[in-house]
Parts: sequence; structure tokens; C-alpha cells
Amino acid sequence: MMESEIEPGAATAAAADVGRLVGMPAYTEARRRVFRQLLEALLYEQMVACSRRETAEDEWEIVIEGAHEAGRAVRYMCRAQAKLTFGKLRLTGDPVLRTYDGHTAEAADLALFLQEIAGALVEEPRHLTRFARELEQTLLKDASARAHRQCAPVRGARTVEELEGDVLGAHPYHPCYKSRIGFSLQDNMRYGPEFHPRLRLLWLAVHRDDVRLACSPRTDWKAHLARELGEPVLERFLRRLAAEGRDPESYVPLPVHPWQWTHRVAPLYHRFLADGRIAVLGEGDDAYMPQQSLRTLSNVSHPAKDQVKTALGIVNTSAVRILGTHHVTNGPILSDWLAEVVSGDPVLHGELGLVVLREHAGVSYRYDRLPEPLRAAGYGALGAIWRESVHGHLRAGETAVPFTALCHVGADGTPYIDRWVRAQGVESWLELLLAASMRPLLRLLLGHGIAMESHGQNLLLLLREERPARLALRDLPGGVRFYTRDGRERPLLRGLLDSDPLHPNSYSTSPMETDNVDKIRNFLMDSFFQIMLADLCQLLETHYGLSERAFWRAAAAQARSCVAAYGAAGAARYDLFAETIEVGQLTRRRLFGEQVVRNHAVPNPLHEAEREQGRTQA
Repeated sequence: MMESEIEPGAATAAAADVGRLVGMPAYTEARRRVFRQLLEALLYEQMVACSRRETAEDEWEIVIEGAHEAGRAVRYMCRAQAKLTFGKLRLTGDPVLRTYDGHTAEAADLALFLQEIAGALVEEPRHLTRFARELEQTLLKDASARAHRQCAPVRGARTVEELEGDVLGAHPYHPCYKSRIGFSLQDNMRYGPEFHPRLRLLWLAVHRDDVRLACSPRTDWKAHLARELGEPVLERFLRRLAAEGRDPESYVPLPVHPWQWTHRVAPLYHRFLADGRIAVLGEGDDAYMPQQSLRTLSNVSHPAKDQVKTALGIVNTSAVRILGTHHVTNGPILSDWLAEVVSGDPVLHGELGLVVLREHAGVSYRYDRLPEPLRAAGYGALGAIWRESVHGHLRAGETAVPFTALCHVGADGTPYIDRWVRAQGVESWLELLLAASMRPLLRLLLGHGIAMESHGQNLLLLLREERPARLALRDLPGGVRFYTRDGRERPLLRGLLDSDPLHPNSYSTSPMETDNVDKIRNFLMDSFFQIMLADLCQLLETHYGLSERAFWRAAAAQARSCVAAYGAAGAARYDLFAETIEVGQLTRRRLFGEQVVRNHAVPNPLHEAEREQGRTQA
């Protein structure tokens, strides 16, 4: 072969991909979005010193003074609107500007921005290098997804599995919303939901003594495996174990994400392959697609089968996407408890039809089997959780959509919800949506002292004849807080773990069970109201002209209705109309560290709507 005929290698192809990407409009769009969310977070969480000048009603010119590495002054300027919605600042469509040495141009370098404004930050940025890398990777991966979508737009009717990948927006607030540290750009295309990939799980057989099996009493483990793998595949795996001289009854099948096998499991667990404690069984037959959470996969060969949450050793937004042992073991306990709460409540079960997608089975490696020097690196790397599919809960005429799709805007600028809003009218559609979502969440809170971490990825909206009807909850471990229980419910929660002693960094800063009623209320208000509804409020204002005040009046009316229906005692304990609530400071945690609790008090728009209602009645 002549030298000119040599095909480009993987490194050359990857370089060419990046070279094309940075010249595309998608790269500029992604960079502006990361800059916007970064500035909004820095300002909202009061992390940076700045000057503000009002240029119009509720609109400000904001200037941050920095310094070039040569010591000369640098100035960054943006324009933002002050919002009623939890006191947020929303940057306008104008780009962020950088002025240096008498020259003003659009700010185009995220890492340089952090370097130059570091002196204006209110604390020492302990994790500046890490944070800058996460921003840079978010920019590249978001740009790649946008470029792909522009070349391959989605059209026609979409399944709930496809909608998981259609949504490009990801986290509407966190500036590292698509960092996916550990994924290369090529990995991101293979395993990122925006690309709608199909993949197969690799199955291992792990010696029964080396795993912790978690199963609901309602779930028969062998029947579960036969259903999820399919009888022919399960028989093939068992025959393989027997042919290798192993007792199939002594091993537990465990699925592994293909990226995880290559990058985390094979490099750490090869010793157990060598001594026969782990065997490779091969791939299953079913194809899966990743959901927005990346590590949870939907079965697209048989959508009614379970979804599989797999360990995935990448960092995205604020967390490593591993599966701690306590998450695996808590899933069935929390699922059965919450399902019993719902089934025993005639309002939740009957009138509202709330669905709990139970995490009814799981398996985790016992990490004390790893040599101590490898234990931290290997913790959470080998495990899986099976969660019910929503398809088994749909009634005749119902469809499901991820709640995040409600804020999705297509490449043509049209919101996903447009056909519903135009058919029903924005105020009528919003009233239906708030009733379908707020009523079950507030019934759980006011009637049972249970708060769900109800950001968009954890919710599915069920529609009947394209009208919001019901809600489905998912992703339970770590996503629930509840008031200190007693009486008959205590036995149902036996065995629940807040942390794993083998991994001290696995704990939650807020234990699931607490008698701090403000923390319970804030847990729901932060995730559902301050993130999910706030973003929907902005979309309806931008695209349909519904004012913030009208949005929060509708939300407050729904909250008042819930208070009247679900009892004054719960309403007095969990004050939905408090003047302020505390919400998490997600960016402070990433940049300054988590050595202290990172929360701040913000104005509650339900309080203002309630005051306005009082003035109207007076």
C-alpha cells in the first residue's frame, strides 16, 4: 500500500471530528449556553463580586472585574433580567462580552474566564482545574450532540424511549450539565442518549459469595432472570458455566455496561477472572437505549421488560455515576414501602393514579473482596438495578413522556409541547399539567411526610388523549426524604442504609429520614418547583407570552387546593407558602468543595402569589 493510501487511524479521525466540530454553528451555540448557565449560577449563588447597573425595568447590566495573567485589567459584561421565579437572574440573548486592552469582543474561552475572574470569587476556588475541565467537556459534548441533531433531525411520532434522547437540554441550571468525564467524544456518540444508540449488555457470572443480592419479596430471582434474559439466553449462559466445570447454582449473572467493562471492570477485576470467581458469559440478545441519566438503559427490543440501571464510572453534573451497595440494597426496600403507601391511600391510588416504578431487584459486588489498595477505585463499579417499565402501568389510551420533554425546544425553535398548548390554550393546558403533577407530589408531602426529588429526569408524565393525566415516579434510592416514621411503617424500612461503611464518601448530606420538616419541604421545592417548574415557567413566558405572575398564580391556586383537600395539619408542618426556601448551591459545591453544606435562601414565588391573592380578596 502506498503511503497516500493509508487509512487514517483512530487518533487522526478523532482529531478530524474535533476540527470539524469547532467550526460549526453548534459549537458556538453550545459555548454560549455554557457561558450563560455558568454566569447565571455564579450570580445566583452569589459566588462572585460584581457591579450592577439597571438599564430597564428588572433588567441589569452586570460587570465582573478581573485580571489578565500579565496583571492588566479585564472586564466581563453581561445583561440579565431579574425574575420573580425564586429570585433568579436570567441572562438575555446578548452574548457575554470581554474587554481587554481597549478591545471588546464576545467572551469565547471558558477556562480563561475562570482564570481571569478568580480574584473576584468570594472563596478560594479549591477545584478550579477540575471545574474548568468539566465546563470544557460539557461544551464539546453538547456541541457534538447539537451538530448531530442538525444533521439528523428527529421527526414523526416518538416513543418514550426515543424521547429520552430527543431532549438536548439536559440540566437547565447546572453549568456542567453534560461533562461526562470519562467519555471521549467517540464514547459519547456510542453511549450518549442524544445519538439514540442501540447497545447490548455484557453479562458476567460472579460467585454467589462475592455479591449482595437485593430482591423484593414480590420478585422471584430465577423467574426475573428468565424473563429479562429470555429462556434461550439464560440456558446458553448456564450451559457455558457447566461446560467450564462450574456449578451454575454457585454463580449470579450480572449485567455490565460495555463502556464500564472496558474502562473500569476489566482493569480492576481481572484477578477474579484469573482465579475463577468471575466468568464472562457474553452479550445478551436484547438491545437497549440510554436514558437521560446515562447509566439507566431502556429495553427497546422488548419495551415492557425492566429498565436496567448499570454502574457507570463517569462524572456528570455533580456526581460519579457508580452504584453504591446501599443504593442497590435500598431500591427494593424503598420501592415496596412507597408502593404500599400509595396503594393504601385511596387518593394517590384511586383518584390520582400515581405510579411508582419499583426498583424490585438488584445485585452488587461485595467490595470488601477487593484488595484494600484498590477498594476505593473499585467501589460501585460492578452492580445493577432492575426497574419496572412504565409500559406495564399504562391504561388504555395513555402514553408516557419524560417530564424533561415539556421544556424541550426543537431545532426549528418549536417547543415539544406546542401542539398541546395550541389545541388546549396555554392556561388550560398549564392547569391540567399542574394538577397531574402537583397533586400527587403534595399529597405525599402533606399527607405522608414524604418528599420526592422530583426534577424532570425522575418523573414521567402520563397523558390520556394527549392531555396531562397522571404521574409516574422513578429513580428512588437517594431520591426521597421522609419525616421520622413510627408504628406499622417501621418494619417496612428495616435494612435501609444512608451510607456504606466501606465507602465513607457515599453518604448523603441529608439522611433520608429526618424530623426537620423544612428540609423535607425544601427537598421537594428545590427539585420540582425551583428547577423543573421554573424552567417551564420561562418557556411558557418566552414562547406563549404567559407571564411569570400568571404561572405562579396558577401554581399557588393548585397548592391551595391541595392544602384544602389534604388537611391543615400537613400544611402547617410543611409550609408551602413560606417567604423563602433553601435550595442547593450546585455550582458552589463543584468549585469550592463540599466541606460545608452548600445551600442558600431564595424568595418563594408561591409566597408572593399568595400575598397577591390576599390583596385581591381584601
